[in-house]
Amino acid sequence: MLYEVIIFSDDDSGMIQTLIPSIDPRHQAIQNFFGHECMVLSGNKKIKDLKYLNRDPKKIIVIDKSKDLVPKSKENVIVLSEYHGSEEDK
Repeated sequence: MLYEVIIFSDDDSGMIQTLIPSIDPRHQAIQNFFGHECMVLSGNKKIKDLKYLNRDPKKIIVIDKSKDLVPKSKENVIVLSEYHGSEEDK
């Protein structure tokens, strides 16, 4: 396998399950998904801790709206603006 796509979202797993068919209708690219239930508490906020993915961190790329959601692995994060569904979203 050349790559593996894993969804790790701050939304709940039920929401992710409803979106996956529109992103990967043939079920070929997305291998697994994790919702906010898999985030860990750090101080007073939930964060994504990549060690729970059980993958080599050097081989992980995170695309997210903020590096603050992945504070232990900021070097892995590519930040994209949050999408709201309007024509002004870029």
